[in-house]
Order: sequence, then C-alpha cells, then structure tokens
Amino acid sequence: MNTEYFALIEAIAGSFLAILLGWKYVQHKKIHHFMWMIFLILWSAFELGLFLQFTYGLTPIAEKIVSLLHMPMMAFSGVGMLFLFRGYELFPKIRVKGSWSKYFLVYILIVYSVLIGMFLIVDMRQAAIIASWALLVIPGAFITVSGSVSSFFHGRKRNILIAIGMLLAVIAEQYPPLFQIGLDTVGEVLMGIGLFITLEPQKAG
Repeated sequence: MNTEYFALIEAIAGSFLAILLGWKYVQHKKIHHFMWMIFLILWSAFELGLFLQFTYGLTPIAEKIVSLLHMPMMAFSGVGMLFLFRGYELFPKIRVKGSWSKYFLVYILIVYSVLIGMFLIVDMRQAAIIASWALLVIPGAFITVSGSVSSFFHGRKRNILIAIGMLLAVIAEQYPPLFQIGLDTVGEVLMGIGLFITLEPQKAG
C-alpha cells in the first residue's frame, strides 16, 4: 500500500474516533473527552492534509496548514490526561491538582498563538516548528505516556494502550521499512482507540 493511503486511513479513523469522543462528552460531560476530541480532530485534519500533499503535490498554503495543525496536537492530548488525573497521583507522591490542567491549557493557547505569529507574520517557520516540538509536542507526549503508564498502576490496565500505540508510532517513524508497512498507522490508531476506551484511574487503597 502506498504511504499516502496510510495517511487517509488515519484521517478516517481519527474522524470516527473524534465523533465517538464527542458523543462521550455529551453523555458524561468529562472535559478530558472534549480535549481528546480536539486532539483527534487536529490529527485527522493533519493526516488528511498529508494525504492531499502526497496525492496532489506540495503547495505553500498546504504546507503551512499541515504544519500549523501538527504544532498543538499532542499538547491537547496531554492536557486531556491532566484533566483525567485531577486528584490522582500521576507519579508516586505527585498528585495532580485541579488547576494544573487549566494552567497547561492556557499555556498551550498562549504558546500556540506566539508560534502562529512566528510562522505566518515574521516568517520564522523553521524556528516555530522547532519551538513547537520543545514547548508543545514533547511535554504533551510525556504527560500522555505518563498518564497511560500510571493508569496501569491505578488498576486501569486498558489505558496502557495509549502508551503502546504511541511507542509503536515512534518506532515506525525512526525506521522507514516499518513506516512503509503501516506500523505508524497501527500505532496511532491504537492510541486513538486507547483514548476512547480510557477509564478514570482508581485511588490506591
């Protein structure tokens, strides 16, 4: 299968999972469902942009849109995890306070606004992309994986699927043969499914 069709599969899967998480938010009013819905919307739009690039060629406008969609994506996954873990231990003896998720969300919006300005107004594209990885992608991924692993020790073993999916995607991105056979797609879809089926952690004792 050509690489562009893996991107199309991810776009379709992301859209479907975003709809399911939106339905869960309407049913249960859990903010982490809403944040993960935003993450999946950005992910599916990003992958659709990649598919269109692969199929019809790269245009300056498409390049900008794809880059801007990717910047805050993982950060919204992380803030969703902080909302999920409010009142619980994310790490041993480190309990997530209710304000942390809100502060991180405000931080994301401020940083993303600055990066948009760097990218579109002052034309510092490469610097904006590098800064987005350091300030948004890596922190968001770290919080997401930490919450997934911590959930395992809170008795929510199914939540580990998020970390497994992300790990598979990272491995595939580092090894082109694995990427070309769709391991990246498998990993990212597993992560999306993990977000959908995630359960709130249980307090120890």
